[in-house]
Amino acid sequence: MHRRTGLLLLLALLAGCYDLPRVGLPRLGGTGASLSGTGSTSTVAGPVEVVSLTGQALAVSGETLAGALVRAFPLEGPVEGSTLVSNQSGSLVSNHAGNLVSNQTGSLRTVQDAGRVVQAESGRATCDGEGRFTLVLPVGVYNVELVAGSVKHWLPEVAAKAGPPLALGALTLRPTGRLSGRVEVPGADKAGVEILVPGSPYLAHTDREGRFVLEGLPVGNFRFLVWKAGLDLASFQQFVESGSDRELEPIRLGPDTSSSVPTPVPSPAPSASMSILPVARPTPVVSLPARPTPSPSPSPSPSPSPTPPPTTVAVANGLAPDDGGNVTQHHLYTKVVAGERSTFVWIPVFTAYQLIVPGNCGPEHAGSKVGTWVADAPSQGIQEVDWARESFGGFYAGQFEASHVDAAPATPEGVGATEGQSQMLKVARQCVPWTRVTWAQAIAACEAYDPHAHLMADDEWTALAVWATIHRIPLVGNDHNLKASDRGDLSFIQDPTTNNPRALTGTGRGLPGTGIGFEATTHTGLTVGVADCIGNVLEWTSTVGRTATGSRWMVHETVDGICPPSGHVLTLETSPGLRRFGLPGSTGSDAAAAFGIASDYMASTGTGRCQTMRGGYWQNGKQAGWWFVFLMEKETANINVGFRPVLRYP
Repeated sequence: MHRRTGLLLLLALLAGCYDLPRVGLPRLGGTGASLSGTGSTSTVAGPVEVVSLTGQALAVSGETLAGALVRAFPLEGPVEGSTLVSNQSGSLVSNHAGNLVSNQTGSLRTVQDAGRVVQAESGRATCDGEGRFTLVLPVGVYNVELVAGSVKHWLPEVAAKAGPPLALGALTLRPTGRLSGRVEVPGADKAGVEILVPGSPYLAHTDREGRFVLEGLPVGNFRFLVWKAGLDLASFQQFVESGSDRELEPIRLGPDTSSSVPTPVPSPAPSASMSILPVARPTPVVSLPARPTPSPSPSPSPSPSPTPPPTTVAVANGLAPDDGGNVTQHHLYTKVVAGERSTFVWIPVFTAYQLIVPGNCGPEHAGSKVGTWVADAPSQGIQEVDWARESFGGFYAGQFEASHVDAAPATPEGVGATEGQSQMLKVARQCVPWTRVTWAQAIAACEAYDPHAHLMADDEWTALAVWATIHRIPLVGNDHNLKASDRGDLSFIQDPTTNNPRALTGTGRGLPGTGIGFEATTHTGLTVGVADCIGNVLEWTSTVGRTATGSRWMVHETVDGICPPSGHVLTLETSPGLRRFGLPGSTGSDAAAAFGIASDYMASTGTGRCQTMRGGYWQNGKQAGWWFVFLMEKETANINVGFRPVLRYP
């Protein structure tokens, strides 16, 4: 295959525009369906199933943003025959050559002319006087952007499925960030290299010196493609912070040494029980010599395909059959059991590095604590002696603490919540958390929920903690009587079924005028994240316990290592058998925060065999944190102990 044709196929795959199997969709009457968003109308040709997305745009001050623009960029859209359906608002059309063609407005240039995929919109809406919007789209997967002047909000991988309107909630628009850098290529003229985010409007070109600038980037985690005809295709991932101005490490592109690229593996047709959303497309994963940013390890392809260097194709693995999200990015996944919707967060595979002997790991880690997790491999030291490498992720975590399936959610004002009594669970916002549950009962409830479900394991908890740590996300929660001990501008809605200051799930929010939203309580710092891990209620985990005698750690019934006594966490465990479980290595009386903002505490109480509880609860204050561990008997069941389910697919 010609190099340029292969590149176009890879770019089309990233944009979700590769030809798809034929799927019959219900016809909506007439020759087209009218898609009406507040302040806009578009027409979709052909039989298309649609869904409404609703939400509200807020400024950082907490004021509503009337007139804010809402735009959707398709990643995987409606299927008709073997073609993605075009509309006048600018969604994409795939042809049988694997290229993209222009839509009726001409706003998307052809790939043959442009050599790139800069996504056109699939729909837009304008917020009303109260900042509220309704965006009507064909069923599919979208990146959604809210824009009001110089502030933005970015929602990646929104799965718009057939059914009731999808409520996105209150979304805070924040000042954008700026990235700049240099691309090094052979030859004197370094102009014309393109740096872009597939499924977005963001694109930059290098000048003759190889310099580029990307401005107006919303807060979020983005995967960038770097490409120029005749050179290798590269990619990297970068988190953009609000108001940031960051200079990236140099990016090096070598000559194109391949004459062909792997043939994409077509997706199987969905079964009758599946959503009409196609499964995630294969994604190219290319390492950058100058940027040791880790990428998920590619899973074996179910069909043989050539893989000449330097480009490889990683086939998505671990996603639920009806999840159309990107396997490399956090995204929400809704599961319906017994008629009740539960929300999970996909945790992508990632790599992190733990410092064993920080003083030997380079000057950048001088003063770091033993056991600290970092994003990049240390510049000095020996692996498995001075530092270690671990991979995490590849599962769905409940976005909130579990509740009884018959628990009634509260209104936005916190009225009307009931606890419920069913022994079946759900994962939903503004509900009473399921407490008074033993370790064995928590395991049973998770296993009864779905064949792919289980009680969160300690290494899965650690995956959330490590991701937040290496991305410097200062997670907070209800650890101080419906407030966050480190954020005086944040409060929670009280659970009306108890006199204790326990909060309803997912109700963290800023005080009036602060503009702080729910995202402050998630492990990603975004609305697409796992909430309430710190404080509120302790959470049972399934993997690690303490022996009945001798005070030693047990991992899956195997004794391994010394369990430290009660005290503030000073270091984290670095031994090969224990480090991925996020356990305290040593404790003491020093209450200063060793890791992040919390002065995590290790509480080892009572006698007999115990199981771990994580995170702390509503009265632990600064002692609650990612590395907080509470050891109690397995049959302990009180108002301060809850749990969280996880889904794993092969």
